[in-house]
Amino acid sequence: IWTKSIASIKFDRLKENGVRGVIFDKDNTIALPLKLQIYPGIREAVERCKNVFGTSVAVLSNSLGRLSNESSLKNGAEFEKVYGIEVLKYHKKKPFDVEPIYSFAARKKVNTSSLCIIGDRLLTDMLLSNRCKCVGILTMPLIKDSSNHIETFLTSLE
Repeated sequence: IWTKSIASIKFDRLKENGVRGVIFDKDNTIALPLKLQIYPGIREAVERCKNVFGTSVAVLSNSLGRLSNESSLKNGAEFEKVYGIEVLKYHKKKPFDVEPIYSFAARKKVNTSSLCIIGDRLLTDMLLSNRCKCVGILTMPLIKDSSNHIETFLTSLE
């Protein structure tokens, strides 16, 4: 599934169609890259998602929750406290570590096929979604950062 922005996602429709939980990418999906604040134009959509799915909403980000990085864990805890959204902890970056998805599904007592991963990257978010047999929704990035040449190159391949 593709959408320009998560602001246009009808979360109640996802639930009607069998989705039981949502996992957001953070950077360039719900927040600007490396920022902890949910982007103002996206905040309402995240709240709508929380209203539909309750505690079955989480964030899996390569910049939050990495178990081997104290700063990443601290920022993840701060994000959880401010927004009331669980930050999934992981050992390896997306899309290599599927354990956080399977652990989240087990805690919520659902199959991974009833989870939806929403993100802006084909080679991380959507690949992880496919590996875990989740529903995947690809969004446009909040911003395009042309100063990161490696990311620009990878995005051009996607």
